[in-house]
Amino acid sequence: MTTLQIENVRATLEAGVSELSAVARWSRYGKRDVFFRTTHPLVTSSGAPFVPAILLSAMHRKLDLEVDAPVSDDVIQAARRVAGVFSAWHRGWHLSKVAAASAAAGEMQTPPPANGVAMFFSGGVDSFYSLQKHRSEITHLVFVSGFDIPVRHLAMRQLVTTELRRTAERIGLPLVEVETNLRELSDSVALSWEEQHGAAIAAVAYFLAPAFRKVFVPSTYALPFVVPYGSHPGVDPLWSTKHLDLVHDGIEATRFDKIGALISWDLALQSLRVCYALVEGRYNCCRCKKCLWTMAFLRAHGALAQARTFDKPLDLRALSETTLEKPEERYRFIQAIAMLERRGDDPELVDAMSKPLHRRYALRRNATRSLTRLRQSARASLRRAARECREFVRSQFSSTPREN
Repeated sequence: MTTLQIENVRATLEAGVSELSAVARWSRYGKRDVFFRTTHPLVTSSGAPFVPAILLSAMHRKLDLEVDAPVSDDVIQAARRVAGVFSAWHRGWHLSKVAAASAAAGEMQTPPPANGVAMFFSGGVDSFYSLQKHRSEITHLVFVSGFDIPVRHLAMRQLVTTELRRTAERIGLPLVEVETNLRELSDSVALSWEEQHGAAIAAVAYFLAPAFRKVFVPSTYALPFVVPYGSHPGVDPLWSTKHLDLVHDGIEATRFDKIGALISWDLALQSLRVCYALVEGRYNCCRCKKCLWTMAFLRAHGALAQARTFDKPLDLRALSETTLEKPEERYRFIQAIAMLERRGDDPELVDAMSKPLHRRYALRRNATRSLTRLRQSARASLRRAARECREFVRSQFSSTPREN
C-alpha cells in the first residue's frame, strides 16, 4: 500500500465532551486511533483536522494521504502548499498527494462566520509575550494536553491545567482545553516532534475552527535565527483558509527580549511555565536546561525574585555546564552578558553564562584544527600512495627485458 488512509471519521458528544476521532491505516504500522477532545461546544465534524495531523507522517514514510471524509478544497490546497515546503526542506521526503472523499449535496455548506480570536497558550515566555501584544484582540486561550505533556501523565496534566485555569481567570479570558494523541502517533513512526508540532497546531486550529476566525501561534525563534522547523513564520500561515487565519507571532524578539518585555507584568512573572522535564509535583523543576536559562535571563533583567514559579535558587554551576547548540541560544546568552557587563553588578552570573559560550567556541576551534590535521594527513597519504605507485610502475618497466 502506498497510501496512508484516514478512515472511520466520527464526531461524538458525550457528557459534555466533544470528540472527533478517526483511524489511520497503513501497511507497516497497522491501524492507529487518532482523536481530539474538548468541552468547548463549537468544533468541526469534518475530516479537515486529520489532514495536517497526518500529512507529515505520510511524507516522512513516502506515502500519499487519503481522507475518507469530506474536506474543503481550502484545506487540501493548504496541505499541498505545506507539503511543497517540507519536500524542499528534506531530501527524501515524499511530495504526498492529498485527497478526500467527495461531499454529498449540502454536506460541506459554508460555515457561519466565527467571531473568536484564539491564541495557543502553554504558560511560557512566548505565549505571554504574544498575549501581552494582542490582549485587546484575543478572546480565548487554547491549551493542548498531549503536546508537551503526554496524555497518560494525568498528575502532571492536572497540575498544569489547574495553574493555567487560574492564570486565564486572572487575565479574564476563557481557557479552551483540548486533548489529543497526535504526538504519540508521530513518535510511533519516528517523526520528530520538532518537525510535526506546527502541523499539529494547525490540526487543533481546524478542530476549533467553527469558533474562531483567527488563531495566533507564538513564535519560538526570532527572525534572524529562523531555520526549517515545524512551526515557522513561512509555513504556519500556509494553513490558513478562507474562514480561518493562522498568524505566526513574535519573530521580532528573541526569548531574552521577550522576558525583558514581561518584567513589568506581575501576572506573567508569577505564572511562567517553561519546564519540559515533567518532574512530578513540579510546575518548573528549576534544574533542566530551559528552566536554568529562563532563570538566568530573569536574573539578568532583575526579575527572578518576582517569578514565584521558580522556587529554587539558580544553580550557577549547572547553568555553566549547559550546552548551546543553536545560534539563537548563543545569541540570547550574548545579549544577557552584554547587559550584565554594562551594569557590572552580577559578575558571578556573567562568569556562569560565559562558560558555555567559551566551551562552544573552543570545541569549534578544536574541531577545525582536527579537521585540518585530518585533511593534511589524507593529502600526505595520497601523495605517498601516488609516489609508491609511480615507483612500482617504474620498477616493472625497468625490469622487463626489451624485445629485439
